[in-house]
Amino acid sequence: MPNKRFLHAYAEHVRLNMDRLPIGEGLTTRAASDDGGRGRRLVLWCWWIVPAILSANALYLRALSGGKDASWTSTVIIQLLVWSLWLGFTPLVLSLGRRVPIANRRWWKGVLFHAFASVLLTLAYLGFYTLVLGLVGGASLANGGFAQTYAGVFIAVFHWDVMIYWTILGAGYAMDYYDELREREVRELALQKQLVAAQLESLRAQLQPHFLFNALHTIGSLIRQDRKGEAVSMLAGLSDLLRMSLDTASEQDGTLREELEFVRQYLEIQRARFQDRLDVHLSVPPNALDARLPRLLLQPIVENAIRHGFDKTRDSGRLEIRATRDQQTLILEIYNDGPNLPPGWKIESNQGVGLRNTRERLRQLYGECAAFELRSGTRGGVEARLSIPQEKVGD
Repeated sequence: MPNKRFLHAYAEHVRLNMDRLPIGEGLTTRAASDDGGRGRRLVLWCWWIVPAILSANALYLRALSGGKDASWTSTVIIQLLVWSLWLGFTPLVLSLGRRVPIANRRWWKGVLFHAFASVLLTLAYLGFYTLVLGLVGGASLANGGFAQTYAGVFIAVFHWDVMIYWTILGAGYAMDYYDELREREVRELALQKQLVAAQLESLRAQLQPHFLFNALHTIGSLIRQDRKGEAVSMLAGLSDLLRMSLDTASEQDGTLREELEFVRQYLEIQRARFQDRLDVHLSVPPNALDARLPRLLLQPIVENAIRHGFDKTRDSGRLEIRATRDQQTLILEIYNDGPNLPPGWKIESNQGVGLRNTRERLRQLYGECAAFELRSGTRGGVEARLSIPQEKVGD
């Protein structure tokens, strides 16, 4: 056990407010909280050992320069004990920081909470600090009682330990922000790939042999019937549809108004093909037209409804596109009166490129906040329903 001379040197260290080097606590703790295994836990321990050893060296040299007898080993042990409590407190501080964030509209509540938490944890830490002094100094607690020693420790290092709490908190927020930026970069790269895939899928669907064959066959029939104006309009519509697909190549999201214009061009071609047998009903309130949604999200679903619903009826078909919007959510419903879905059919088991791509894009963009369902309608047919949060895509 350290002798009284060492204890006096240590008390002098407390009174002189030796710096504790509280830099970087949150960094390694963040790493240790992840699935890093033994290596990351070792980094955490080693990081906290650094300020403990530096403080021990400072205390030991100060004792020697004052002509006092001191043991370097005992000094290091004491400092390791003192700093070890912050090792245990660090995950708690980071957890509190995530549960009660400061960077939000009610930031002042977070500041008040953490101000209270920093004081509370520091008071607990100083109690531990005082107990360490009692253990190394015997029952006398540095020639005074617990309360007297606690008061001396409080006056000497309370403000430093409060700063340590806020340093850990700030380091945790910095690492969370860094991780968020990295995750956003990865997500944006994935979204760019998915956008390209959606554009290619949209073009592929439009350029399918049966689609082009039917469109060109209809144009040829119009020419033979000397309905050249309608044939030219259909060719222009096909050209506009392809141009609109390419013009949105660099845009991740758009408005419902723009998506409906794209769908209108597509439906014009389908109307020319099926003439009066395609019955389209659109129900979109004005407040929904400026709602945001991913590019090329609506047209593949409409195309799927016509191909699997209307084509199978062979005589006529009804297509309905409905939209509703409140401040938080855009609801889109695409209905066709074709045959119902097979019994036990689930969208999760569907291997179609269009549906799978739609579900994956919504998941990447909005997580669990968006929904995509495909179900049999209550009056027959099939209904696709999308729920899209109204926030900027990618946020």
